[in-house]
Amino acid sequence: MVVVMNRLSAPAEFAGRIEQGFAHAAPGMRDVPGFVGFRLLHMREQPDEQALYIAETTWQDQASYEAWARSDAFARAHGGGRGGGSPLTATLETFEVVDAQHLDPKAP
Repeated sequence: MVVVMNRLSAPAEFAGRIEQGFAHAAPGMRDVPGFVGFRLLHMREQPDEQALYIAETTWQDQASYEAWARSDAFARAHGGGRGGGSPLTATLETFEVVDAQHLDPKAP
């Protein structure tokens, strides 16, 4: 299992747009092969008038994530590859799950 974490930073006035964008796109992920789950985390204490988020996706394996990252659906979800003009910065990190424990047996 693989967890991909995308650390997002933007001016605080863009927070609503970030949350709305993920809320709109997340339901479409249910049908993506290998997709396990998604969480959008918002940092409680925001430094320097910035909105900081972690978009966390969980995948059955690296190949499933990579196939989605090359897909047309990914391009559409990320602005169709349009560059420039966005105040959003992003840092992507990928982790392999080596241990997972949940109190709720239904939790991913």
